[in-house]
Amino acid sequence: MNEEQRNGESGEKPELSRSCKGSRPAVVLSQRGRQTMNRARVPFDFIIKRLARHEPDGRWEKIFSFQFGCAFYDECNFYGRQSAGKKGRGNTMGIFDSAVGYFVRGGLCMWPLLFCSLAVIFLAVERYVYYRQAISDTKFVMMFCKEMTRGKVSEAAELAEGASGSAAKLAKDILSEKDSLGQSLESVTYEKTDRYLNQLSAHLDYLGVIIGLSPMLGLLGTITGMMGTFSSMTGQLQNTAGVTAGLAEALITTIFGLVIAITGMLVHAYLNARYKKAMLDLDAVADALISGLSGK
Repeated sequence: MNEEQRNGESGEKPELSRSCKGSRPAVVLSQRGRQTMNRARVPFDFIIKRLARHEPDGRWEKIFSFQFGCAFYDECNFYGRQSAGKKGRGNTMGIFDSAVGYFVRGGLCMWPLLFCSLAVIFLAVERYVYYRQAISDTKFVMMFCKEMTRGKVSEAAELAEGASGSAAKLAKDILSEKDSLGQSLESVTYEKTDRYLNQLSAHLDYLGVIIGLSPMLGLLGTITGMMGTFSSMTGQLQNTAGVTAGLAEALITTIFGLVIAITGMLVHAYLNARYKKAMLDLDAVADALISGLSGK
């Protein structure tokens, strides 16, 4: 009589326990069951049926299937996340090392180009944040001009009090001084409008300078790099690989300068469109104030 028959006659059930390693549940069969599964590679259905033979209601089958499924899924998910994390860290470090290597091979002109790139980022963020606060809502501008055209100064003043931006500030400034302005209403209104426009256009000229300067710095770095490459060619005309490698490294600054210039042009176009929108709003509010308060 073999061991399986003795277990069946004695009423003993194969051991089924649960061990937790961290948060991953695992099913542990008896030593005999593990040896049978590992050596003969018996399918799991065979083990489940053997367990179900001792429990006709299928309780062991449900427990084994559920716990094994949880353990298998958690193991795959754990090792998948681990391998993905290693791969992501490797790619990140590789990109960083490549960027540093290109920067070092670019030469001294890479430092002013780096400064230009940081300046573009700073100006873009600073102007974007400022325009979000300084540009008034289009709906307010339309409603304010409509009320001023109808001569409803009090309603227009209430709209200005509840709005924000340069156009709303201009309206509040002029309406608060309307009684003391007199004949100087038009000149004061346009003077304040120009002041707000100057604040809106601040730093845009610096961005234009960086756009024009970056390609020139890149070209300067390329020329100096080519000069060094050609000077080292004396007596080494047969080393064509070294010459081509030096020329390739000399072009790094030109590429970097062009990338900065293209990015700066895109940023400048966006900011310039926002500035023009704010300028039109200020002009509309100024004209509405002059026509509504002077009765023209």
